[in-house]
Amino acid sequence: MMMKLFAWIGVMLMALSARAQGQWDWAQRLPLVNTAVAAGPAGRVYVSGSFSGLVVIGGTRYAAVGTEDGFIGCFTSAGVLQWSQQLSSQPYYPQTQPQSASPTDIAADAAGNSYVTGAFTGRISFPNATVTAPMGWNGLFTAKYSPAGALQWIRAGGCPSYASKPGAIAVDAAGNSYIAGGVTSPAVFDQVSKSFAGKYQVFVASYSTTGAIRWLTTGSGQSNTNLAQDVAADGHGGVYVVGSYYSELTLGATVLPANSSNGTQYPNQLIAQLRGSTGQVVWARWAGGPGSYVLGEGISVDDAGNTCVAGRYSGAPAFGLGTNGLPAASSPTAYAAAYTSVGTPRWAVPLDLTTNQGRCRTASAADGSRCYVLSDRTTVSPTPVVLRRLWPASGSTQWRLDMRGDAHPYALTLAPDGYLFATGSVSGTAYFGPSMLNAASPANFFVRVSETAARQTATAAQNAWTAYPNPTQNLLRVPLPEPAQATVRDAFGQLRMQTLLHPQPDGAWLNVDRLLPGTYVLELRTAGGVVHRQWVVKE
Repeated sequence: MMMKLFAWIGVMLMALSARAQGQWDWAQRLPLVNTAVAAGPAGRVYVSGSFSGLVVIGGTRYAAVGTEDGFIGCFTSAGVLQWSQQLSSQPYYPQTQPQSASPTDIAADAAGNSYVTGAFTGRISFPNATVTAPMGWNGLFTAKYSPAGALQWIRAGGCPSYASKPGAIAVDAAGNSYIAGGVTSPAVFDQVSKSFAGKYQVFVASYSTTGAIRWLTTGSGQSNTNLAQDVAADGHGGVYVVGSYYSELTLGATVLPANSSNGTQYPNQLIAQLRGSTGQVVWARWAGGPGSYVLGEGISVDDAGNTCVAGRYSGAPAFGLGTNGLPAASSPTAYAAAYTSVGTPRWAVPLDLTTNQGRCRTASAADGSRCYVLSDRTTVSPTPVVLRRLWPASGSTQWRLDMRGDAHPYALTLAPDGYLFATGSVSGTAYFGPSMLNAASPANFFVRVSETAARQTATAAQNAWTAYPNPTQNLLRVPLPEPAQATVRDAFGQLRMQTLLHPQPDGAWLNVDRLLPGTYVLELRTAGGVVHRQWVVKE
């Protein structure tokens, strides 16, 4: 029997360990600004942005009609432009100020339709549609394009008195779209209007798949700048928004407190869930506190409603109604945080120092098994872009990719086939792995990232996973590169212990003082594979 046991242990020791790692596949320069990216079916990738003057994209020449025109393009997964549309605004009498059209975000549905939102002045005209900004001044637009790039509909909204601030757009499985940003009172979206207290309040509006306005939800409070920066939709009718607010904010039935120190207002992070069918606020949470500021900038959600958010902070903000906060930071620092489907904070972790030039963006897998964060950092110069894959259970980094050069992030998306696509600004010479971009003047990058699983030999796996001291009496140290489910069995295969181990600077410690002296097998199960180790408890 002992020979069979040793043979069984020998087979287990030959298990291979696989660890996912990201890699830059390709990168290209786009002569655009404020670029956003969304992934659709069949390898389609959609990019929006704005440009001035004359530019060339995908071999096609574009001439701006206004001071700034919009661009919407559909690319293959290899970065080849398939079709594009130019979004131009024309003067609207009696306004004589320069006209512009500037997309701020783009989304895609499962059928390959794309949805874009942004800001414009004057009038936007198409062969089958014309929309005018409120009072001919600054307004918001939302448009839907077919998989072939034909305009399906375009709608305008905003406020007649002040410029509106679009933030982001998302689309659900039924083709309903959701836009979020900041707007002043009264907000007007087609036949729906709403008045409220305060300047630049958070808003979320929804259009049906045919472009009919469904509902409009806004915040209310003291006069200051409150803004929704990003929006996401899950697979069960939930809509999630992240942003920041300065003064006291009422959203639904929840009153979120102001953040002030010595009479100065600072922003808190806002995160909320709304019902996709009605716009009713289900829950709203805040993060921040005296002496700190928190800017929520990106959000992604899985089908179960678990969210991953990212942004920038300083000070030592409290995160989520009594949970542990972030460590104190004297300079603007990137962070990531996670919430359950009912708004309970799970974790918040600091990332590298970040500037105010880029935005932190997130992307998640539909099954909640992956969370990605794109940020920039100032710990080195020039400032590089950093892409991380975080463990959803703890926020620890599984892998990271750093580019070389001066760049700042703007958008990130996870495609159904597993590729990641990102956009952002770049200047000078920048290296994304083997791809080099040269930008004599500031431009935007468009990159693809894939994950590879590097399989190790049994010997390499054993060197990577070493449990010691061996033999031991009470504690077993395991230097983990990633979280692992630890299972301990005795020499006869009987289960004796099971626990979850997390990576620590000095290694994870497993307390085995309750085990009887003898030979045991430790199984470490991670997302990359399973490895087993034999060790001895001595008297």
